[in-house]
Order: sequence, then structure tokens, then C-alpha cells
Amino acid sequence: MPTTRSISTSVPRILLLALALATGACDGGVVMPDAALTSDTGGIDGGRASDAGAADARALDAAMRLDAPSAIEDAPDRDAAIEEADAPSLGDAGSVDDAAMATDAFEPTDDAHVPDDAFTPTADAFTPPPDAFVPPADAFTPPPDAFTPPPDAFVPPPDAFTPPPDAFVAPPDAFVAPPDAFVPPPDAFTPPPDAFVPPDAYMPPPPLGSMPLQNATASFSQASYPVGEVLDTLIPGLTNSNGWAISTGAGVTMDESAVFETITNTPTSAQGSIVTLTIHQTSQFEHTLGAFRVSVTTASRSSFADGLASGGNLGSPTIWSAMVPVRATATGGATLNIRADRTILASGSSPNTSVYTIVLATGLSGITGLRIDALSDPTLPGNGPGRSSSGNFVITELVADVAVIGAPSSVALANATATASQPSYSVAEAINGVTTGGNEGWAIDVGSIVAQTACFETVTSTPTGNGSFVRATLQFSTIDSYYLGRFRIAGTTVDRSMFADGMANGGAIGAPAIWSTLSLLSASASEPSLTFTPLSDGSFLVAGSGTRPTFTIQLATPLSGLTGIRLEAMEDPSLPSSGPGFAANGNFVLTEMSVAATAL
Repeated sequence: MPTTRSISTSVPRILLLALALATGACDGGVVMPDAALTSDTGGIDGGRASDAGAADARALDAAMRLDAPSAIEDAPDRDAAIEEADAPSLGDAGSVDDAAMATDAFEPTDDAHVPDDAFTPTADAFTPPPDAFVPPADAFTPPPDAFTPPPDAFVPPPDAFTPPPDAFVAPPDAFVAPPDAFVPPPDAFTPPPDAFVPPDAYMPPPPLGSMPLQNATASFSQASYPVGEVLDTLIPGLTNSNGWAISTGAGVTMDESAVFETITNTPTSAQGSIVTLTIHQTSQFEHTLGAFRVSVTTASRSSFADGLASGGNLGSPTIWSAMVPVRATATGGATLNIRADRTILASGSSPNTSVYTIVLATGLSGITGLRIDALSDPTLPGNGPGRSSSGNFVITELVADVAVIGAPSSVALANATATASQPSYSVAEAINGVTTGGNEGWAIDVGSIVAQTACFETVTSTPTGNGSFVRATLQFSTIDSYYLGRFRIAGTTVDRSMFADGMANGGAIGAPAIWSTLSLLSASASEPSLTFTPLSDGSFLVAGSGTRPTFTIQLATPLSGLTGIRLEAMEDPSLPSSGPGFAANGNFVLTEMSVAATAL
């Protein structure tokens, strides 16, 4: 008897038998031997793709396509055969797809096989919250080669500065110094302070610097108020009474002076120096200076200031040069008046305490000493020199600062005007820029030779500041010995319509009140034999003999923003025919006049 088999293996054999019978009948095929269908390799059920299994599969497929119903009817186990016939054929891919689409989704059964090494999420695996952000479908996705900052990349803190929307952004082509750009080494060469600088090079004036003082000396100091206390660097409150005072035991005051050394020479300059003096007076009871003058010297320190508080060495009067006050202010309501003789007089309110700030100019530089002269005046109580009821004062502290005067800039002159001009020697020729040739310049022989005046407009106003430094250059290159012997220079800031109408004779030179005499800082001539002596009226008297000289006159004034310059040719009995020039008949020829100025 044949061996009994399970349904799962019997049904395929029945189907294969039916397939073989049908194929043989219809197509004339050959019936395969039983051995090929019953290979021990397992066939279809064994799951291997052996030759026998493949043959069984092909036979099964053919049977289902050709005559599956008849085969099922003949099968010993009809129900199993029907189940096998209803299943999708393994050889018909289209039937598998159709069967898959007929179901909603794959649902594994409870006994479905799960590989041992399959990934299973842990219990604490991250699950996005329901409201988690989901990028939109068209969200930007960086390309695969996009830059990704390294893990240690710098991230600005939350409070980092963010430039405003309108902040300047350098253009793409802006210059950027290369990494190897030259940087001067720390020990790079620096020109020494006295290095040569071309005369016409612009050099801004250096900032104001301290001018420390020492070795205070006075003609007289009141008991308990020695002059040295003005340099003790103490500037206490308004109740302090220390300082320099000059009352005698009987309450009498008179003119007294104090001198001080500078610890080091001040900087040098061709123009001179500006000194700012701050005088603190905090002793109460109106003990402030009433009238005074400030002078400086460049003499050897051994010639003055021996440190004595009374009866000290003040040095010879000839070593001192009075400075030109250009600005003077006081706290407490007092008014400080700058006078033509370079002194300062206080008037108006007389406060208990006050601080004076005085800006002064001098043609000197390399200053070695400073001097203050306290001066009596009939307008002061007890004739001064202080403003207290007895005429006393107390200077609590004295502080000095210094700077050199910067190089001036040229100032163009126009609209030359004169009270008289000699024929062929019009005043306009004094500012036409021509310095050679005959009949060139301003002369004043109009049948008689007397004092005459010329004035000029500045094309643009001079710089503004505490005051002005003015350099006037007068050239006398037309005729030998025809140069000025006495003259005075003034300036104005009034409207130009008030003077200088351009007339060479009988011109409008403006009212005397609009002009302010410029104070002499220094004067020199191209011929050293010529000397200049400043006179009390602000004029200069020339002495000596020369041939076609050039004068360089440096002046200072409290005015700034000058609109005009005036030149007065003045008579003097010391000059030939009383002048105003050095010619035998008193005449002169001013070939060219030029002006330069800067603010103080």
C-alpha cells in the first residue's frame, strides 16, 4: 500500500497529477515521473528552490489555470484542495498584487515571526509631543554640502551687541590692510622736539602744559603770610586764609613784587609763548588783588629769586618783560580791565573771594622766571594794591600753564586807504605783491611831510580765540634809508563799511574809537644794527642805520576775528626832520606790507 501523507503534501500531488493528465491530453506533454514530484528535498513545503520544488510549483500553477476544478473534485481531501486553489498563485505576480490591494493594511498575526535581532524601541524612547513643530512641506532643506559650524564654534551671548539697521557697513571693495601690513615697531624713530620743520609747514600749537614754579621770593611778606604759601599746592575751601599778603604791622600797604623760578625752561617758539595764570584768593573779607602786572624772563635763575619772603632778590628790572594780557576773567562778579600799559585793574563788584584767570602773551620762549607786581591805584581802597578796606590782598595759590604760540597763517589785505599818498607812490602799491622796481610802494611827500595813516581791510576775518597773534612784515626795498622811524599798528573787528573806502588821499580811515593798538611782543630787522623801543602809547621807535631793511613785528591783542589793520606813520624829534621816516626829509617808502595771524 502507498505510504499515507499529510494533506499539506497530498493536495499538491493530486493537483500535479491533474495537471499532468490535462497537459498530456491537451498539449501532448509527457507525464513526469513520480520521483520528480516527490523529491526528499521538500518541494514547495520545504521552502527550498530545488529543481523538484520548482517543478511542483510550475505544475500547480498550470493545473490551476487549466483544469483546477476537475483536479479538486478528484482529490482525496476536497476541502484542503479548495483552500489551496483559492490562494493566490506563487507564479502569478498580478494575482498577489490584487490580493494585497484587497486588504486595508498589513496586520501581523500573534504568532507572526519576529527576528531575534529586530530593533525594538526602549520604554523611555523620545516621543514628539502632540504640538511639536512640523516643518511645512516647502520648508528649506540645506543641501548635503551645506556648511555646518563645528561643535566648538563661537555663539554670541543673548545680550550681545547687534548693530542698528542703519549702521555703516563697509562696501565689499573697502580697503582692508593685508595681514602682513607694516606696523612701526614700538622703538620706531620719533623726530626730536627740536627737529627741523620747514618754515611754511603747518604745525598746530601744542596743548597747554603745566609750568611749575619754585623758589618763591618777595620784596615783602606779611607776618604769617609768606609768599612761599602760594606754591604749597593747597587750594582748600573758601575759609582758608593761607597765602601771600603785604600789610605791615601798622596796616599800611604799598607796591610789592614777587618772583618765581620755573622748574624747567618752557618750550621754545619763533612766535613766543602763551601763559595762563590762575590766581586763587580764598581768604574772605574782599582780600583780592586790585591792580597788577605780570612779567617773564629768560635770564639765568641765579640772577633772581633767592627764596626770601621779604627783602628777596627780584633781579634787575631790565631782565623782565611785561606780558600782554589778552583775556582776564574773575569769579564773584568782579571785572578785570586790561589797560594799554599791560596792567590789569579790577573794578565793579568786590567779592569776598575770587579766582582770576589771566591769559597773557609774550614774544619770549624758554621762560625761566615769572614776576607779579602788585600796584597801587587811586581807584582802589587805600590806593590798593588790594581791594580790602586797608588795600591788602591774600593770594592763596598761584598756578601757571604755558603753551607756545602756533605759526600764523597769511591774511590777505584789500581796499588800501590813506590820509595822503605821494604822487606815483599810492598806498595801494603797498599791498600789490611787488617788492622790486622803481616808484613802488607808499610814500607821503605831498609838499610837506607830516604824520599820515593808512588802513586795510582783511579779506577774511582772522581766527577767533582768547585773542590774536599778529605778525606784520614791512619791506622797505625801494630806496636806501627810506624806512619808517616811528609807527604804530592797530586792529579792529567792526564792520568793514566803517573804514577803508579805497581812497589814496583823504580816505576814510574810521573813527579812532574803532581801533585798538596791538601790543608789541617782539620786533626785529633784517639789519641787526636797527633796534626797536616800545613807547607808552603803543608805538615803536626805531634807532640805528640800515639800507632797505625788512621789519618783522610780532604783536598780540585781546581782539580776534580782525576785519582791519591800521598803520600810523608818526613823527618823533629823534628822527631826521622829525620823521616819520629815516630819509633826510623825513620821508619813507613802504614797498610792501603783509600780515599773518593766528588765534591765542
